[in-house]
Amino acid sequence: MGSLFRPTHCCCCISLRAGSIIITILWLLGSLAQIISSLQAIVQQGKCTDCPYSEGYYIVNLILHAIFVLIAVFGIMVLCCRNESGDASQGNQDCKDFSYKTVLIINVVAYGVATLISIHYASVISAYSSLRSTEEENSNMDK
Repeated sequence: MGSLFRPTHCCCCISLRAGSIIITILWLLGSLAQIISSLQAIVQQGKCTDCPYSEGYYIVNLILHAIFVLIAVFGIMVLCCRNESGDASQGNQDCKDFSYKTVLIINVVAYGVATLISIHYASVISAYSSLRSTEEENSNMDK
């Protein structure tokens, strides 16, 4: 048994590696649950009359937990690809291929989400601009 600041086991009975993997998976699942609940709250925001938080809160929560998901996936990838000696550079080729493919998939998904967000904001700006020009035309007609 190690000291308080340098433990050798997680929860007194599980190895550090297995404990780290379990904690990272729990972190990933918790973040995914937060993303789902934030998405539900954003969708139901229009129907809610006495919501405790604004839509902006849920959007920030969604983005924050999306970042946590990416970090947890990277953590799981590192923990699973590291060999028992602790040297990731001597991992097998399958692990390196898996790492490359995983990073590639994460990048494609991240860019896809960023593109969808950009399209959404562009449509919001366009709708607001259209609304403003309609209001200005109506106010000019009233004069």
